[in-house]
This record gives sequence, C-alpha cells and structure tokens, in this order.
Amino acid sequence: MWVRFPPRSLHSPAASMLETACKLHPALAMALSWPERKADTVLAYLNLALKQAARSRCRYRVGAVLVKGGRVLTHSSNRVRNAPGVDFKHATFHAEEMLLRRAGISRGAVVYVARIDRAGAAALARPCPRCQQALALHGVALAHFTTSAGTGTLRLG
Repeated sequence: MWVRFPPRSLHSPAASMLETACKLHPALAMALSWPERKADTVLAYLNLALKQAARSRCRYRVGAVLVKGGRVLTHSSNRVRNAPGVDFKHATFHAEEMLLRRAGISRGAVVYVARIDRAGAAALARPCPRCQQALALHGVALAHFTTSAGTGTLRLG
C-alpha cells in the first residue's frame, strides 16, 4: 500500500575503489558514508510517514512522523471531524497539527511528512503556511516531505 524509496547505490569504478578502501579502513568508511546514511535515514522516516498516510480516511491522505535525536516522538495521519479524538470545533486536522497536539513543544525536532495519491504513489506533501508557522512556533527545526519526483526539505524558523 505504501511506496518504498530505493536505497542509494554507487555505480562507478571510482565508487568500487572507494568501497574497497572503506573496507580496509573503517574510520574512512564512517567519514565518507555520512551523507548516504543521512539520506537513507530520511527515506526510512518518510516510509514511516507513508504508512501513516495509508491509515488516513481523508480525501488527501497525509501522514507525519516527528523525530528527535533518532527517536520517533509521535506519528499521526490527518483526521476528519467525526474521528475519535477530534473535537467538533475543528472540521479536519492536518497531520502536522495532530503531531503537535500529541508531542507539545519539541525544540530541535525534525518532521517527516508524506502524502499518498489515489494511485498509491507518493505525492507532494509540503506543509501549508499555517502548519509551517505552527511547527516553527513549537520548535521544529526542519521538515522533510515527499514530492512526486522524490523528496524535499524545508527549514523552519
């Protein structure tokens, strides 16, 4: 039901020489692989957000995950008014709003937002201006989101 992003791989002769050097020197491997490990981590958390989006009953299925220090603080999908836990005052809640209601102030945290279209593929899930303002107000530093072409990043605050 959810989309899995492929892991990054290197396909050049220079890359194979680099891999051999990294096998011989583990410290070199740790220093050189940081950007790739970071990209794989972003994709892993976006996959969790896609799973949350699959649980949504709304027309636009959006899911979000809040992470701080490599630990998932909370996760949620967008909700409609008649869902349990959503008060009557609000018609719908965006996934980001549900995260903030559950987590509260989260200084330095990172949010991962994903959306699934009707075909089941990842779609643009950039937080709206209201959610961007609320995330920045609660101390969230960075937002990673899905796009139809891959991923995007947004600095908050």
